[in-house]
Amino acid sequence: MKPKKSTKTVRKVTDQQKLRRILNKIDTVLSASYNDDSAVAAKLWDVLSALRGPDSELGNWHKIKDATTSVLRKIAFPKTFATLSGSIVMNEKATGASDSVARAALRSAITSLEESTGVHFTGHIDKGFTALGLDWYTENK
Repeated sequence: MKPKKSTKTVRKVTDQQKLRRILNKIDTVLSASYNDDSAVAAKLWDVLSALRGPDSELGNWHKIKDATTSVLRKIAFPKTFATLSGSIVMNEKATGASDSVARAALRSAITSLEESTGVHFTGHIDKGFTALGLDWYTENK
């Protein structure tokens, strides 16, 4: 006797559905601000807000992004940016870079960037660095 063919319909999970599941997990952590983990939720939001980085509104934005946002991304997502040194590009969109003395020196030089330019990027990146326990002025390993 032959086994019966399954009549179950297999539903393919779309990319949007997968993304929604991941966003729901992040949302659960962020909504913890109403629970006991408000400090963790706030730190997660600080890191997420810092991931974007400066754009062309700043003169040396490529160098600034390399010394700030790229370092934060690599430390926040070590599996994604799994190189030992230098900068890498993920999907030609997001860069991740190992920190260095030169990058720390550049960060030190742009400390007053917000006051001099009015660009609010520095507030986001400062909170992201703080949330991850990173030092703005020295190389982070």
